[in-house]
Amino acid sequence: MLATLTTTGLALAVTTTGSAPSPSAAGSGPGGAAPDPGPFPDVPADAPGAEAMRWAEETGVLPADEDGTFAPDQVLTRGAFASALHRYAGTPELPLDAAPTLFTDLGEDVEQASALLWLHGLGALWGDRDLRARPADDITATEAAVTLTALLRPSLTGVGAVWELPAPSADGEDEGEDAEATGWLAAAGLLPGSLGAPSPAASGEEPGSVTRGDLAQILHQVDAVVAAAVA
Repeated sequence: MLATLTTTGLALAVTTTGSAPSPSAAGSGPGGAAPDPGPFPDVPADAPGAEAMRWAEETGVLPADEDGTFAPDQVLTRGAFASALHRYAGTPELPLDAAPTLFTDLGEDVEQASALLWLHGLGALWGDRDLRARPADDITATEAAVTLTALLRPSLTGVGAVWELPAPSADGEDEGEDAEATGWLAAAGLLPGSLGAPSPAASGEEPGSVTRGDLAQILHQVDAVVAAAVA
């Protein structure tokens, strides 16, 4: 069953049937039944986030590759990240011929272009000062945190899923939108993988990236939170 949440102009269509069952172990050996081989050839059954990846493939949010692998460590581009969020929200229609030309580099992929414009229209994903969406660039952990918070926080608040944010830093300085976005994701329990890394400004390091496995875990947890809220 799908539950559609519409708050502040955003509709999230999410599964509310619970976790998908694990595939049955096939065959038997000297020690009894063979171990669960895992949901994908490249994802063992005991891998962190294995169930989330199975869910992401079965719902179409992050489909497996043609060879059946999930590629959990594959870094997402900005375009692929936007497309996954667009699919998670039920692929809201956006007629491209009627939409204003906001970016100069949307490319020929209609699904991806629609996803980028949809996120931009929600104030969740921005381009640069040259009006480029940069769909082929890897999305950084900071960009992902800001986009996810802008997209998910209003909808989850609308169903009563509210978390207390961390206290401000001791020096009282405003740490900005990036830190607040990461803080909200952490408080909501939606911060796996590299999204929890220190910000580049604080560490002097290059910004972290976001993988398919990371996003599968985040959206699977969001799905569980929403399912519990509407039950």
